[in-house]
Amino acid sequence: MDTITAAIVAAISSKLYEDAGSEIGRIYQHLEKLIMEKFGEDSEIFEAIERFKKRPDSEARKSAIQEEAEIAKTDQQTEILSEAKSLLKLLHPNQLGQFGVDAKTVQGLIQAGIIGKVEQHFHGTPDDTAKSFQKCYFTELAARTNKLPWAKIDPQHAKAGEDEGLGLVNIYTSLDTTEIEKPESEDILRAYMKNSRESHRISAQEMINRENRLVLLGDPGSGKSTIINYLAYIMAQAEAAQDPKGWMNQLKKTGPWDHNVLFPVRIILKEVTETIPRNTKTGKAKLLIGYLKKMLEDWELTNYWPTLRAGLSNGDKKFLILLDGLDEVSSEYRKIVVEMIDDFADTYKRHHYLVTCRIYAYVGQAYQLKKFKQATLMPFTDEQIGLFISAWYNQMAALDKFPKQEAEKKRTELIEAATRSDLIGMAERPILLTAMTLLHTYRGKLPEDRVELYQGTVDLLLTRWESRLGGDEGVIAALDIPGLKMSHLEAGLYTAAFRVHSESGKAEEAAEISEEMLRKVLSGYLSGSWDKAKIFVDYVNERAGLLISHKPGFYTFPHRTFQEFMAARHLVGMHDYPVESARLANDDPELWRIVFILAARYAPRGHGIAAVNALCPVSPGECETQNRTVLTNASIAAEALLEIGLISVQQDDYGRAILNRTRNWLCKAIEADDLLNPKERVLMGNSLSRLGDPRFDPNNWYLPKDDNMGFIEIPAGRFLMGTDEKDIPAIKKKFDIPYDIGHETPRHEVYLDTCSIAKYPVTVAQYRMFAKETGRELDEDWKKENKHDNHPVVEVSWNDAVAYCEWLTEKMKDQNRRFRLPTEAEWEKAARGDKYWHFAYGDEDDPNKMNYYDTGIGKTSPVGCFPGGKNPYGVFDMNGNVWEWCTDWYEEDYYKKSPKDNPSGPEGGAGRVLRGGSWYGVAGNCRSANRYWYDPGDRFDCIGFRLLCLPGHP
Repeated sequence: MDTITAAIVAAISSKLYEDAGSEIGRIYQHLEKLIMEKFGEDSEIFEAIERFKKRPDSEARKSAIQEEAEIAKTDQQTEILSEAKSLLKLLHPNQLGQFGVDAKTVQGLIQAGIIGKVEQHFHGTPDDTAKSFQKCYFTELAARTNKLPWAKIDPQHAKAGEDEGLGLVNIYTSLDTTEIEKPESEDILRAYMKNSRESHRISAQEMINRENRLVLLGDPGSGKSTIINYLAYIMAQAEAAQDPKGWMNQLKKTGPWDHNVLFPVRIILKEVTETIPRNTKTGKAKLLIGYLKKMLEDWELTNYWPTLRAGLSNGDKKFLILLDGLDEVSSEYRKIVVEMIDDFADTYKRHHYLVTCRIYAYVGQAYQLKKFKQATLMPFTDEQIGLFISAWYNQMAALDKFPKQEAEKKRTELIEAATRSDLIGMAERPILLTAMTLLHTYRGKLPEDRVELYQGTVDLLLTRWESRLGGDEGVIAALDIPGLKMSHLEAGLYTAAFRVHSESGKAEEAAEISEEMLRKVLSGYLSGSWDKAKIFVDYVNERAGLLISHKPGFYTFPHRTFQEFMAARHLVGMHDYPVESARLANDDPELWRIVFILAARYAPRGHGIAAVNALCPVSPGECETQNRTVLTNASIAAEALLEIGLISVQQDDYGRAILNRTRNWLCKAIEADDLLNPKERVLMGNSLSRLGDPRFDPNNWYLPKDDNMGFIEIPAGRFLMGTDEKDIPAIKKKFDIPYDIGHETPRHEVYLDTCSIAKYPVTVAQYRMFAKETGRELDEDWKKENKHDNHPVVEVSWNDAVAYCEWLTEKMKDQNRRFRLPTEAEWEKAARGDKYWHFAYGDEDDPNKMNYYDTGIGKTSPVGCFPGGKNPYGVFDMNGNVWEWCTDWYEEDYYKKSPKDNPSGPEGGAGRVLRGGSWYGVAGNCRSANRYWYDPGDRFDCIGFRLLCLPGHP
């Protein structure tokens, strides 16, 4: 990096250039002025500088400045060079490292006399002792992060001298995130629509690569800790290696990486809270410093602390600070820990930070990290499932577990099974895919639902404890109690799980089992012997299994979902199970939701359904008060029925009655916008879809069940269409619209005949019926985006929509009805009526009244679950959810010449009109007057359509 680039990078990265009143700010602004005067405001070098200001953490944009500076030969400009040197003299060499100037450049500037020399504390020239401690640090970190407690293989199959377990690095499969950014213009929205399939999933490693501060959210078992451990392991090995190139190449195989090796520091946030003084009120960076010091003490690396501390503050090396499990921090420490991370990151700005947390424990919570980008882990795709299974069986062959030919056969067999439509929902979750793979590897069979998967995994690991593997003594033999069976130990673990789950407080708090409590519970199953319980605990501590020792004297289950399953097993064994399970779920639904659902599936059919009946005992018409509690109970009841299985539920009148009652409650819930937020209503609507949405008639092509099949009359008459030109400045300001909306003008009066418009967009179920009857092929993109029957159908072109209208017209010809897409004028009148509102319901955008970007759902929603957004006619989802095709061709200036009566659009144009905005759109795009268009053959995941019915036409 040359002198001028170093000065520009340091000033911009530190944001010191913005302060014109400071010496640094004054010199920098003069430097930038000289560059602009010499090379021009449109020059590549000046544009590179402006781009870097927008993303000062981007290594690529930093490099672009250097490249353009070399091309422009800025170092030959005496006055520019002099100002750059003056700027650098005001900055300490350690600050230059913190502000993105690499160590080599700093050393060169020191040698050239441009800046003063200071002592290098970290990764400079450490003595042999420091090198030794550093090597021990990397060795310890690598050993702690490359373990797979799930994947322990039989010692008899492990090669001599090698670790018993598969290494994480051997089977790690790259993860994806979803990140939906607010579009700044209509062009950006168009680009997204064209590339939605590529843009919707972003590599998790790419997000970590490009964001200096990132919160990685994910559901249980989604791989949050896995990616933390993988990055820590790769960086530790790269740091320890004489040549890190091989390890960095390994990293680049799993995703983009533009940085050099970063010094890895892995922190388990739950452990940090154990070092925070009880009277602490505010989170400061020093709390994390204190933990790091203690961590090294625990690793017997106390003497390495001064070197690590100096490197953190003053060295030329960037750190990768990996903070795992914010959701496992108890509520009393959550605010302190969030403040601590914020303060630490602000104090040590030049480093990279990655924090992991469960989704529900972060989104919508009071305490969130201030300057951290947010991304959410997505389930595995079919391709990722295949990669994981392939890596697994490749390692099985390498470890001589199977001959290569057999391993390949099992690999193919498992990939085919795991990607079946009935199992893909489980296999796309990394934790369950691992369990499926274990069961397939060791037992050659694959359970078909998650309860069987949980139980199969429990059985698998308990069997390993019972067996004599590689000369090991089985746990039953070790305990030496006459008549003792594994079922007794299993019941003890179930009791411990139930007790620790009951005492864990709020649902987001991680459960921790003390050795004392574990021994106390287990002693009851071991002839009352406290000593025998100790033997069992010690046995568990030394072997991978259902309990993991994460610190002295304390244990956890491998994952919270297994704690919940084992608590469910205990619950089912209670004599008053149906009543007790309903009481628990009613009292604390967030804590007991999953336990209740798993218990209902594991219990004998009649008992499981009885538990659902106890939770949801009366129909909506019989309930005096409909509040949030009864609606939440209905949601849990629905999930439990789905877990039991609809075939089992509907075997008798009792089950069918409870199913119908639950469906009716969910219909109430999705319209309860005064009690439930949009995301809750969407989840309940999705459950309703899987149970069978009673609002639609499967015997009438899944049209709505009402007297007019879901069509609402729009009376004949005149209305004002479009936007008044004088209102445009206010509209653009109100909705932050950067592009021209002149195509909405002039505002003009239009007369329309009577017509009827569908109260909902065409649903997935309606379109699937059409496809089935006409033999229309539904490709993988369609299937991927249309998983719920009661959502609006997407991935349909204008041509597809017209074909559907023609099919339905033929089906209902005996009723003398004709269906088509609405004209642009008919659509806008249906949305606005005689109201000159921005939206069907009023003038203000509202996330509770329409599904758009700010609602945060990030996908389509069940039709009708935004009741506050319906128009005065009673039509739902006119704004947001999905763009809707209209029959018209699009012409920008059509309003200036359109007929006053029943306009049907120009004879040709650039594309077909789209109206209404979508789940991805910002508020301005969802306005009723907004016009958009696309090619009639194109399909996207945010475009659907709505029917218009013209009664009395042949």
